[in-house]
Amino acid sequence: MTRPMAGFHGKLPGVGDFVQRRVPGDFVEPWDRHWQMRLAAMADRDGDDWRQRFLAIPATRFALASHVCGPRAWVGVVAPSRDRAGRVYPLVIAASLPSDAGGWPPLPGGMWFRMAEDALRDAVGDVGPEAFDVAVSSLPEPSATSAAWDTPRPDAMRALVWRGDDPGAGVFTRGLPDFNEESIA
Repeated sequence: MTRPMAGFHGKLPGVGDFVQRRVPGDFVEPWDRHWQMRLAAMADRDGDDWRQRFLAIPATRFALASHVCGPRAWVGVVAPSRDRAGRVYPLVIAASLPSDAGGWPPLPGGMWFRMAEDALRDAVGDVGPEAFDVAVSSLPEPSATSAAWDTPRPDAMRALVWRGDDPGAGVFTRGLPDFNEESIA
């Protein structure tokens, strides 16, 4: 069995278009569809300030049950970014993990998420795609070490999002969430 390896998808400041490594199309397609709708809704709601508001969203950690973004379960971190032309879009680091009977992935400990957040922060600071790829592929295997994942998961919910080290303070959603929700702790 191959070890789970993180990949990425989104925009990097030094690149003119999307970057993608080790994240399959069956993840990217629903992810992109969701973000195109979310960004359009932000533009409609916030007018000329929407880009600045988007870029101010903090990094958000997530766990996605299987069939939210393709057949696999995923864990990762997403943060706002932009490309060389200034077009905004999120940059995500994600790792596919085997799911439990309910379709949920095991939850890595906080260190894995902190390291992924650090890599995202460095990338938004103008790291090139090759250096970012090295940083992401150097992340340790995301192994289940968090006792907080013992938090009851409502049956109809398929995603958990949170900020900081306590997934127990996060928000469950039925599908891909609005990563800008004020209720995300």
